[in-house]
Amino acid sequence: MPDGDSISLNLNGKWILEEYEVVKAKLRLKVKISPTNPNNYLILYALNLGEFSPNTAAVAVLVGGKEYKLTLKSDMKTSGALNFTYKPD
Repeated sequence: MPDGDSISLNLNGKWILEEYEVVKAKLRLKVKISPTNPNNYLILYALNLGEFSPNTAAVAVLVGGKEYKLTLKSDMKTSGALNFTYKPD
């Protein structure tokens, strides 16, 4: 249940979502991964703590038709991160 968390997401050094208040409804972001950059980093930054710490956001990554679900956690001192490697067929 949303509790007032606000987050920003950074993918490989670029902001893909800024100052977003987390809500229950899914937000879908379509991003492209460069085939020349095999190492990718998605970082969740907490902008506040809402009513309950830490901030959490569910992330689903679709790769080749398969979905991977993860939960990222972040507070005012540490950021949640997802590191994934792109391996083209």
